Formats: sequence, structure tokens, C-alpha cells
Amino acid sequence: MHCEKNATGVAVLIASHDGSQDLWNPLLALFQQYWPECPFPVYLVCNAAEYARSGVSIISVGPDHSWSDTLLAALQLISEKYVLLWIDDHFLSEPVNADKIVAAIEAFKSVDGNYLRLQSLPKPDAQFNSHFGLVQKGSIYRTATVASVWKKSILMQLLRPGESAWDFETGGSIRSDRYDGFYSTWRDCFQIENLLIKGRTWRPSQRRIERSLGRQMHLGRDVMSPLEEIIFSLRVLANRALVRLPRRFAGALRSACHSGKAL
Repeated sequence: MHCEKNATGVAVLIASHDGSQDLWNPLLALFQQYWPECPFPVYLVCNAAEYARSGVSIISVGPDHSWSDTLLAALQLISEKYVLLWIDDHFLSEPVNADKIVAAIEAFKSVDGNYLRLQSLPKPDAQFNSHFGLVQKGSIYRTATVASVWKKSILMQLLRPGESAWDFETGGSIRSDRYDGFYSTWRDCFQIENLLIKGRTWRPSQRRIERSLGRQMHLGRDVMSPLEEIIFSLRVLANRALVRLPRRFAGALRSACHSGKAL
């Protein structure tokens, strides 16, 4: 499938695969509920599954080899210059301020930016404008995938076959140091619940999402135990402390964590 250009030059690209079919209905129901006026076409990436939903186009890319391979194949079928990358287990939990998001993206396009993170953790490193700040070279999670707008050509240059999303956030951040034009908004543009851990375990917070949808999701996946939830919460706190380290320390730790991997 080759997708036609649209006037905005931006597409929402939901990175997924056939193994996540159980996520698609609740994910897209919440997306359309909380951002009904989204001005960008929405593409859902899959391998070969059949799926139909109003307002969503399917991009079938064939066999699943890795997160990066699947995403690279999908990007080759999209004609837009920019993509708003969305991860398939990130569920909107509150209404979106559409005007705020569109204004930030338009400002990003006007400076020919390469990357704009629409979530503010980590915070920008330096002032740029009222919409977003600069993410400097050497910053940890410089290529964080959560709710991020990319110049498609740059994203394709940074992806490496065989990498998972987690590999990309580390290795891609190091590779991104070759490029300028990386930014992050000053405040979160979306309220997002990450309900799956490593693609398989539901967090107890899914119950709130179920109430938002007004029905059970019936995903048939394991739910974390209270102890597992506590351990996960501690890891989240540790990660938030990491991203608040001074840039010189965080960058050194980023490189150390990725040592031994091909760039």
C-alpha cells in the first residue's frame, strides 16, 4: 500500500504488528475519543492481518523481523515528510488540546526540525521558542519514541534492522548526535498510560482505561501482581532520576549502557 500525500505533510503512524491485534480496538477507540479533531491521517502498521476501522488506514509490511525492520518498511510506504510516531501500547487517558499540538508541530515544521518530542520528560536542555526547547547532542533518550514527531528521512537514517524499540532509544540517541534540529516541548501534550510491560503484562491501571471505554477489553493477558507493580514503579522512579542527571553524566551513562553494541 502506498499512501497519498495530505495537505499537512504529517501522518500519525502507529507502530504495531499482528501480535498486538488485541490492542488495536481499545487503543484507537481512546485515540478517537480523546482526539476526535486530529487533522492528520492515521496509519496502523501490521504484518498481514485484516482490520477495518473508520478513519484508520492499514499499512501491511509482511513478515515481522523486528520493531525497526517493520517500521522501516512502513515508512517507505508513506509519502508524508513528517510522521507522528505512536507506540501501540500507549493509550490516551485524557482529552487532547488539539490547537496546542498543531501549533507546536507547525512551529517545528517552520524551522525544518528533525525531531520533536511531544512529552516533556526529559525536559529540553535549552530555550528555543515558546512551544519547545532544544535537545542537545549527548542528551539521554534523545530519540525517545513516545509521542514523537519525526522528519521521516532522519528517522529512516537512524533506524537499524534488528533493533527493538528499546535498542533504538539507546543506540538511536547516540547516532542522532550527528544531527541538529532535535527538540522537546516544555509540557506534555498528551496524557498517556503505558499499560503493557515488555509487550505482555497488563498493569492494574488498565481498569481505569476500561472504565473510560465503558466496557471490558478482554485482552486475555496477565495482570501484574501488587509486588510486580511496586517493583515496576520503583524502576520508573529510577528512570526519572536518570533523565534529570546533568547532561554530561547522563550522556556518559548512556554510552556505557550501549557499549559493545554496533552503531
